[in-house]
Amino acid sequence: AGAMKAQAATEAMVDCHDVQEGDVGLCMNSIRWARDEGYPKHPDWYHGLTPATASLADWQMFAWNTTHPTCPRPCSAKWDVNWCESPAAPELWAPKLPEDPTTVRVLSYNLFWWNLFNMRGGRSAENLIKATSTPEPYDVIGLQECEDPDKVFKPVGMDRVYSSFLG
Repeated sequence: AGAMKAQAATEAMVDCHDVQEGDVGLCMNSIRWARDEGYPKHPDWYHGLTPATASLADWQMFAWNTTHPTCPRPCSAKWDVNWCESPAAPELWAPKLPEDPTTVRVLSYNLFWWNLFNMRGGRSAENLIKATSTPEPYDVIGLQECEDPDKVFKPVGMDRVYSSFLG
């Protein structure tokens, strides 16, 4: 744990940059979009952030700490060097094994929404999902980066088979 803590402390000091309100570029565009458009429509996406109280560094940290970072890590943001010292996982109960085998079909699909639908007009994901859902339908479908499940399910009639919710 000591080596990991030292590495985290070193990483906290290098490869960082604090953007300023007047800056231009992808990072500030992402921050402005998150504050001005993303947050008002989907405040649940921005846990712990509100435009009224979050600093520019807070928004930059959020834009950096994603699967598709658009900002450099802010130098001024607090860096948790104790991230590797999580408590032990809780003990769970022993699962009851079924007497007969059970099959559950699950599809997890990252739609990369902004690219697939906003840039390319969609129309490939729904056809692929429908084609792979036969002869046995999926029991559960999880769509990541999905802004509108109806755009995926309705065009191919799957809205009559599946219920959807955002979360």
